[in-house]
Amino acid sequence: MKPTAGLRPLRVTDTLTGLPNRRRFEQDFERVLKSAQRTGKPVSLLVVDADHFKRYNDRHGHTVGDAVLKVLARHLSESVHRPDDLVARVGGEEFVVMLPDTDADGALRIAAKIHQAVTTLDVPSAGIGAGAVTVSIGLATGPGAAEEQAEALYRAADAALYEAKAGGRNQTRCAAPAGGGRGAPHGRHLIRRDRTSRRLSDAGRSEPRGFVMLSGLPDPARRQRTAAPGRYAGLPSFGFCRLVTFIGEDWDRARPTGTEPDQHVNKSSPPRMTESATPEFPLFLAGGGLMGAMMRCYDWSGSPLGHPDAWPPCLRSTVSLLLGSRFPMFAAFGPQLGFLYNDAYAEILGGKHPAALGGRFRDIWCEIWTDIAPLIEKALAGEPTWSADMPLTMNRRGYDELTWFTFSYSPVRDEHGEVAGMFCACTETTGRVQAEAALRANGARLQFLDQLGKETARSTDADEILATTTRMVAEHLNLSNCAYADMDPDQNGFTIRGDWAAEGSPSIVGHYSLADFGRRAVEDLGAGRPLVINDNLAELAPEEAATFQAIGIAATICMPLVKDGRLTALMAIHDRVSRTWSDYDLALITEVTERSWAHIERVRAVAKLEALNATLEQRVEERTSKLVETEAVLRQSQKLEAVGQLTGGVAHDFNNLLTIIRSSVDFLRRPDLPDERKFRYLNAVTETVDRASKLTSQLLAFARRQTLKPETLDVGARLRAIGDLLDTVTGARIKVVTDLPDQPCFIEVDLSQFETALVNMAVNARDAMDGEGTLTLRLECCVPLPPIRGHAGAPGPFAAVSLGDTGCGIPSDLLSRVFEPFFTTKEVGKGTGLGLSQVFGFAKQSGGDVKVESVLGQGTTFTLYLPEVQPEASVGEHDVEAAEVDLGGAGQRVLVVEDNVEVGRFTTQILEDLGYATTWAGNAEEALDKLGASGADFDVVFSDVVMPGMGGIELAKLLRRQLPHLPVVLASGYSHVLAQEGSHGFELLQKPYSADQVSRVLRRALARKHPRAASRAKS
Repeated sequence: MKPTAGLRPLRVTDTLTGLPNRRRFEQDFERVLKSAQRTGKPVSLLVVDADHFKRYNDRHGHTVGDAVLKVLARHLSESVHRPDDLVARVGGEEFVVMLPDTDADGALRIAAKIHQAVTTLDVPSAGIGAGAVTVSIGLATGPGAAEEQAEALYRAADAALYEAKAGGRNQTRCAAPAGGGRGAPHGRHLIRRDRTSRRLSDAGRSEPRGFVMLSGLPDPARRQRTAAPGRYAGLPSFGFCRLVTFIGEDWDRARPTGTEPDQHVNKSSPPRMTESATPEFPLFLAGGGLMGAMMRCYDWSGSPLGHPDAWPPCLRSTVSLLLGSRFPMFAAFGPQLGFLYNDAYAEILGGKHPAALGGRFRDIWCEIWTDIAPLIEKALAGEPTWSADMPLTMNRRGYDELTWFTFSYSPVRDEHGEVAGMFCACTETTGRVQAEAALRANGARLQFLDQLGKETARSTDADEILATTTRMVAEHLNLSNCAYADMDPDQNGFTIRGDWAAEGSPSIVGHYSLADFGRRAVEDLGAGRPLVINDNLAELAPEEAATFQAIGIAATICMPLVKDGRLTALMAIHDRVSRTWSDYDLALITEVTERSWAHIERVRAVAKLEALNATLEQRVEERTSKLVETEAVLRQSQKLEAVGQLTGGVAHDFNNLLTIIRSSVDFLRRPDLPDERKFRYLNAVTETVDRASKLTSQLLAFARRQTLKPETLDVGARLRAIGDLLDTVTGARIKVVTDLPDQPCFIEVDLSQFETALVNMAVNARDAMDGEGTLTLRLECCVPLPPIRGHAGAPGPFAAVSLGDTGCGIPSDLLSRVFEPFFTTKEVGKGTGLGLSQVFGFAKQSGGDVKVESVLGQGTTFTLYLPEVQPEASVGEHDVEAAEVDLGGAGQRVLVVEDNVEVGRFTTQILEDLGYATTWAGNAEEALDKLGASGADFDVVFSDVVMPGMGGIELAKLLRRQLPHLPVVLASGYSHVLAQEGSHGFELLQKPYSADQVSRVLRRALARKHPRAASRAKS
């Protein structure tokens, strides 16, 4: 029949596992049974239930529980292979496996296969490993021709499952046909589906026929079987089925000696399930897992609750509620408070389950009745109660245990509104309460240990450490005494060297014999175990307890220190009254003892080391003094050698330059010298002065005393421009290759010094390649500075500018000397040895470094590392600098500050020749006098930097503060202050300088003072 339009078809697949659901199973079961009726073949059912499934949900959450069910469903599906076999999920954690045309033996083999497969089930994400999950299986096999036994077959398997769980779980219990065979009678007990509960039931009220329980499966050694179907013996029977009568030798052979069939009933089984139990049960008892099955098969004749058919509606609804819940619940009903509970609460009952079912509430929990009776009375009086983390001492497993529960008691009212019983929803919080208590105790212990560590950290004396420790431990644990002792060599005598005693308790310092304290003290402490006594009068012999009592001790914990197999020391805590020592007390004194002795060992080791150092210190000091003297002599020798090389090189180069100047001047003095030759000698003097200036600049750069004029520039763009210059410097036979990134990279350097360094490296590479090869100019941005020549690196970012050649390379023994001044491997006259020194000095002064790598026969690469900076916006004053400046003055008044007489006279003469009005001051103090308070008599100050007394920079800073409108120009050939700190924003003129340079810098300074005048001059 087609489904009605607009109605959704009924689902036949379980959404979680993808297996057929109960509805699909019922449909297929009916079809299989009809087929079996025609063929007469047997049908077997396996009801499979995951053991302790509630535990997974409670411990890990429903997500993990669902994952377990999915994996279990997969294993069950893989255990059957025939097309007609069916695996379905019919409940929360309950599955059914239907096996058409399969007898009991075949079904048992499938059950064993399922057990084996489940042993590999694991859920790694939840920490559930293989073997952690088990299943219980109930098995029933019925003759195919007995259609009226369909419901009996299903419930036989369900009851067998219950017995498997009651017997310890992870088992298979079997109900098999007993002689029914193909000729078993059958009637019109047809299967129908209840529209409310969707469960199987029969239309009639016939009882199950011919089923017997098989236990101990899947172990085949625990069962006896014959070739005849259904003939099993030697196994207990259960009340939901009739005992099978075996014939002749089969039974005699299998039956244990001296037993009769009725004697095989399991005396430790759950409450008796009678043969007369009706196969039909009330609807409110449907489902409910193990407890639901147990209630359906329970013999209620001896229970104060009576048969479920007679239970009032209020009890029925309460039982239906608790059976359908996974939360622990129970109901106590009637005058005697008959006890009913669900699967979750069965876990709480422990060993009291399953005997508690139907019993009296007071009899079940007699050990806690005095604690909960007032709450029960309130509930029965109609007042609900709520208790959170209530401590209860229960006896659930044969011994008393302290537990904690959170629960509520609610009255259950009958149809007349009278309280007929009570309902409880509860959860055991023992684990959480104990965990919280342990966490608090652990926090207190750690806090105490931390405070103890702080108090003893500075102590260097063992007795002082132990005195502090005993006091703090005794006060923290509220003890009467805490002491420490050393053992005698015989390991019997011991001396208590120190203790802390509370007020009213005696000190126990003195010498004692361990044997006097009893055999237990000797054995435990000698074996390295702590001696724990809660009450010596109750636990020890009178003569042994008397030793403790004599020194005012009733309870004690004594911790031994065993070293090299010998008892060497003791630490103990005592109380003058009996005391049950807690785990916290034992854990604390154990850790305190270990830490104290470890600290004492360290203190003693330090003392020994200090004593040893005292004898070694003098020899080490003498040896060190000699080494220092030797190193000082060596360093002085190296300095003298370096200075000698430097001065020799400087003298040689300057003598060459002075020779040219002297000769040129001599010729220029001749009155008859032609103008052409006079011009040539003047050019020679000028060029020689430039060479001398360059030489001094290289020396200052190497010494990192060169005054730099840093500016921010895009190093990539600058290298592209320098590439053409390098082509000219290296010659036509050397190919210059540039490898530059597309993104801009900014550095702040002195442009002139930067270009000079690149040219020096390029010239060095050209000479190494003998005028022919490839020179590679490469730039890498945002790189760290690596460790170079033993100096630590830096994270950067740095711009790495490298020049690599394909020359002869540098021998490894010379690499460390390439940056030395005047060191060169070139022929005489082909190099001064200052080029790479300039590169080294420039790199260091710019905040970077230079690295050299070389392979003989392959080439050398010099890499210049310079710090990257952020780009700067252009400054407006550059427009002023760009303006053309007249080389002559116009009567502007210049105050010249120069301490050197010759230089002062020469400078004033130059300035006057350029059209300036000059006044000369010999030092800064004289200059301040001439300037006066306003400085109105001068337009600009031209000062030397290095002068006795107040220097030029200090004078310029003072004038900037007092006369901010007065520009200052500084002139210097060298100043360590300028080299380290820069020009501080003042105009700087490097010596030696020309008249043009003097005029240009003065005009620039004056232009900043009068920008409008400069603008008019420009126009």
